[in-house]
Amino acid sequence: MIKSISLYLILISFLMGGCNSSKKPAKIEFASPPKVEVRSSLIKTGAISDSISLPASVYFLTKNNITAPINSYINTTFIKPSDYVKKGTKLFEIVTKEAKALTNLENENLGFITLKAPSEGQIVFLNHFSGDYVQEGTILAGIVNPEEVYLKLFIPFRLHALVDKNPELKILIPGEGLISAKLVGSLSTADIPSQTAVYLLKPERVRFLPEGLTLNAYLMTEQSTNTQIVSKRAILADEKLELFWVMKVVNDSIAVKVPVKLGIINNGFAEILEPQFDVNTQIITDGQYGLDDSTLVTIIPEGTMQ
Repeated sequence: MIKSISLYLILISFLMGGCNSSKKPAKIEFASPPKVEVRSSLIKTGAISDSISLPASVYFLTKNNITAPINSYINTTFIKPSDYVKKGTKLFEIVTKEAKALTNLENENLGFITLKAPSEGQIVFLNHFSGDYVQEGTILAGIVNPEEVYLKLFIPFRLHALVDKNPELKILIPGEGLISAKLVGSLSTADIPSQTAVYLLKPERVRFLPEGLTLNAYLMTEQSTNTQIVSKRAILADEKLELFWVMKVVNDSIAVKVPVKLGIINNGFAEILEPQFDVNTQIITDGQYGLDDSTLVTIIPEGTMQ
């Protein structure tokens, strides 16, 4: 009886083991590597240039100083600084010291002289006022014509050959932006303190600028046309700044390292001389720093990158 029970238990264990062995092994799933969020832009074809900033000071080519014709007293002043006057406008009334000493003049106008503006313009300074005694030749006031405003451009002599390539320059007006100015000539004398050659520029838009104000003029040093251009942010380099590369997007998801030869680089863009990319090539402009070759990436719109 005991022997039969033992055989029965062994048979049941064998059958149960067989049933368990028929189960399929669990499937192991591997997670895909995470993708890096980046921004990209297309390679562009166009013109690129680089320039240097040079000082340019406001200069009035035509200035009229109002002077006293004789020793006299200023009886009346008709103007004040910043006034805009027409040609012939009364500026001063002066009286000779002899006429001022006489109180019983039959002709009250005897000894009085009216000084008038010799040209149209703005009163930029006023040195004397009513009641002042002035000697012959004393400068009483100054008039400048805003239309006669020029800029003195100071160029290191080693760069003077670039002037012929820049018949027109860009001038930065603080608070207003860039305006154009045409090169009209050069002065025969150098600026002694800075040892620079001096050229005259004529701004395209006539507006009043105070004489002596120093502005920034941009002289173009090099230019390329019909060339490959990318954002300067797209360029990566080694520690010695000897090797350069960009990260190209392949199949909309893979970042591939591409060595490049650069040309002109300015504040915002860089010229790629080699290799020649397809016009539809996407170049990573943000998020590419530290990426390995063939990294999986996700291109995201502007303004959404974390």
